[in-house]
Amino acid sequence: MSATTFSAARKRGKLAGLLAGAMVLLGIVLAAFVVGALIGLDPGTAVRAMVLLATPLVLVLVWAAPKSADDPAARLNLLLVGVLLASMLWPSYVVFSTSGLPGIEPKRMLSLLLLGYWLYKMFTAPVLAQRFMRRWRAGGLPLALLVGFLLWRLASALASEQPVYSFIQYGWSVFNFHLVFFVALSSLRDRRDVAAVMKLLVGGAVLVALLGGVERVVGHNLFSKLVSADNEVVAAALADKLRDGGNRVQATFEHPMVMAEFLMMIVPMAVFLLFDSTRQRNKVAGAVALAAIMAGVLLSGTRSAILTSGAVLGLTLVLYFLENLRGRGGFTARGLLSLIGLIGIITVALAAVPVVTELVQGRNAYERGSSTARVIQYQMGLPKLEKQPVLGYGAGMGNFQVGFKASKGRVSVDSYYLTMALDSGVPGLLLFVGVLLGFIGMGLRLSFVETAPGPRLMARVLAVSLIGTLATRAVLSIEFNLFYMALVCALLLVLKAQRREQDRGAQ
Repeated sequence: MSATTFSAARKRGKLAGLLAGAMVLLGIVLAAFVVGALIGLDPGTAVRAMVLLATPLVLVLVWAAPKSADDPAARLNLLLVGVLLASMLWPSYVVFSTSGLPGIEPKRMLSLLLLGYWLYKMFTAPVLAQRFMRRWRAGGLPLALLVGFLLWRLASALASEQPVYSFIQYGWSVFNFHLVFFVALSSLRDRRDVAAVMKLLVGGAVLVALLGGVERVVGHNLFSKLVSADNEVVAAALADKLRDGGNRVQATFEHPMVMAEFLMMIVPMAVFLLFDSTRQRNKVAGAVALAAIMAGVLLSGTRSAILTSGAVLGLTLVLYFLENLRGRGGFTARGLLSLIGLIGIITVALAAVPVVTELVQGRNAYERGSSTARVIQYQMGLPKLEKQPVLGYGAGMGNFQVGFKASKGRVSVDSYYLTMALDSGVPGLLLFVGVLLGFIGMGLRLSFVETAPGPRLMARVLAVSLIGTLATRAVLSIEFNLFYMALVCALLLVLKAQRREQDRGAQ
């Protein structure tokens, strides 16, 4: 009885401490706005100052919060689903902002909520922290390269000629594109959660492709009217990106190339949906999804994504058919069908050589000019890189150093590799490529050591998705899809960690 009374009293004491801390936090918020008003800060700057001042107190409050024995994975995964849906289906260029306050849009708000809840539970739910550490220990070289990449980017930002601006850009990059990796690493419980995320991505990609089809029919972007009337730069950029070289659709994404790269990344996952289940309805759903996604890529008019989508589809099928050739007990009917499939893929690849050549060279004057512009960008950027080869110019600074002007006078660089080299130097570029190659290798190794066909196929298609990203990053510097790249890396690491735990349990 006394122990129960003591426990209740301790909980009430901690609750009182949390309430007191919350009151202090509220006081800091009010003080930031008052001080900002007195010294003439705009509301947006006052909000950012409030966040900076309140962050240490929030971390202390989280650290002091009472511990719990529950597993918050289900709630975290629900928030993660919300972030994924907002990312796929809400246009990033539709941002609401009033009176100079920072812009508000669903993905950002849900990501902030996800970050806050994840940090809170990492300190208060031992189950979550322990799962995170198990996955962390299973990360190996790819995870070490990722940590090295983030630290190098931070060092280059702090060494920049404009360290404040570069550090802010680095912070937004980590929040927008890398947060999902660490959250998914701790919240996804097993292969079933990984499969659920993959199916969600396939469903979202189908909706994006369908919206692209509607956009093609009506002849204009479906969401451009939601852009603030006073934001002329965004509105002009949106219209220009939509019409580059023709009626290229972009659906809920900020550029046709961004939409096309996203759909390309999901193509192998649609193949997983097609082949993973023995149920006929699942196979039909996978075939329909694959057809819709490929149609969306074609409607984007993006040469790099069209070629890469065809390549990743072919590679996924080749790997699947090669595995089926190894039938037990001799050559089986399934093996024969796989051999026919391999012959068909080789035939299609040979027949497509003229089409591929035309796409690479450019089908019209606009596309040939686009290819020439990318060569010019490298000619302008490489001399800049020679001056700062180690740390670069800082996060967010590389494109300005190149100074290549696209339409409407916007600074643009079309290769993320060139952007990364100028931002964070040659080591930063090598670390970024190393991260991708490391997780690709992780997926391919898993596809050989896994005994169950489902996880084996999952690892393979996720690795192929990253292979496609490695290709499209050469001609696309917009960072938006790095969010999905980080998520795919987390899915692979979850699969590896579960395989590792099963191997230890069998010993």
